[in-house]
Amino acid sequence: MIKSITFILTVFFLYSCTREENAPGRVSGYRPLYSQDTSIFTIESQPARDVVKAGKIYVKDNFIFQNEIGEGIHVIDNTNPAAASRVGFIKIIGSEELAIKGNFLYSNSFNDVVVVDISDVAHARVVNRINNAFNQNNFQLAPPYNGYFECVNNGRGTVIAWIPDTLNNPTCRK
Repeated sequence: MIKSITFILTVFFLYSCTREENAPGRVSGYRPLYSQDTSIFTIESQPARDVVKAGKIYVKDNFIFQNEIGEGIHVIDNTNPAAASRVGFIKIIGSEELAIKGNFLYSNSFNDVVVVDISDVAHARVVNRINNAFNQNNFQLAPPYNGYFECVNNGRGTVIAWIPDTLNNPTCRK
């Protein structure tokens, strides 16, 4: 399953941006914001919190798992659908997607794939991390919109956000 996901995302990333040989001059675009703080890769169970930037959901048994874009996964007890309640949060910084098979939750953490054992949702724990699974085309976190952007320099850290800016002769475009 991981190989299939990796292949699909590799193809997507390879065809989602291009380098241009003739830079356009000064244009509006995005520049990456980098972090070298390794604590952003720590995955842990936390108390429930409010949803701010809702993402996809996944239903398993009596639980609903809802992605909080860029932050992690909300855990909602749906034993009584008329009174569903948030019971926890799994912090996975950089998360944008989720899937569940058996007792394992699969998500991205920036450009890594993480596998989290959710057999005890109050004490979720990482069982595997595939580093740089999505680091194709020198790319970590995609720019938010189509257009020009400053090419990513992986030596500067992990891209944690994109900032609108005026760029001089950018050579990357999505």
